[in-house]
Amino acid sequence: IRAWIFGCHPQCNSAMKLSVIIPTYMPGAYINECLDSLCAQTLDHHDFEVIIVLNGPKEPFYEQLQTQPILKGDISVKLLYSEEKGVSRARNTALDVVQGDYVCFIDDDDFVSPDYLEQLYAMADGRDDCIVASNVKGYDEETSNEVDDYLGLSFEQCRHFTSTSPLRMHAILSSSCCKTISLSVIGARRFNTAFWLGEDALFMASISDRIKCVKFTSPQTIYYRRLRAESALRRHYPISFFAKNVFSLWRQYIDIYLSDMQNYSFPFFVNRLMAVAKSHLNILKSQKTHRL
Repeated sequence: IRAWIFGCHPQCNSAMKLSVIIPTYMPGAYINECLDSLCAQTLDHHDFEVIIVLNGPKEPFYEQLQTQPILKGDISVKLLYSEEKGVSRARNTALDVVQGDYVCFIDDDDFVSPDYLEQLYAMADGRDDCIVASNVKGYDEETSNEVDDYLGLSFEQCRHFTSTSPLRMHAILSSSCCKTISLSVIGARRFNTAFWLGEDALFMASISDRIKCVKFTSPQTIYYRRLRAESALRRHYPISFFAKNVFSLWRQYIDIYLSDMQNYSFPFFVNRLMAVAKSHLNILKSQKTHRL
């Protein structure tokens, strides 16, 4: 991947607590709300950095991003550009330059509550083998209403579990967003750039052997997932694409598990294989519904 850092503001902090990674491709006005929510964070602005990775077409998007208020404030911001498309490539580009002890992934059309970073960091309590998950709400763009989200329902269920085994936490481990992840857990592992559907859960599975602790914020700490009509998952793709993607993902999961069977959870990976098939089938059903 070719990437260039066009800006860093202000001076880098060697004791950075959190790194927030935001991949973006041809961003619309929705990214304004995402970045504004980070400007409003209650965590000391010198304790976290924001890494924005613009991928694909550069202009006019790069120029527009340069005018964002967050680049003129007291938050350390890196604005990167990569010609290569793909959310996984963008996230990997950012992971190569993070300085925080913990990493938070936020999609460019989502936003977070003001206490989001403060609560995630406080709950991590300095552990380097831990992830901390927040509550999740859907945000209906057409009605501006909050709606229930499957990740939010999983949060409510999982936060009451006494066991934090990967199988128990399988829903929480299906997304890299809505949480903070210790950089020690991530290490040199990266997102698989061969996938744009199912890459999130695949990445979380690849680091699951290093996750020894799962904690949760209060329900009032919220990650808001925007529901957009033009979302990639609402586009129509042939059945052959989904079939190929399922088998390719299955192979990746199996390869990951076989690489270290002693430390990966066999029941968790079996669950992942079933979840891949189920999620792709649900998308196919959704496509048929939208066509009617």
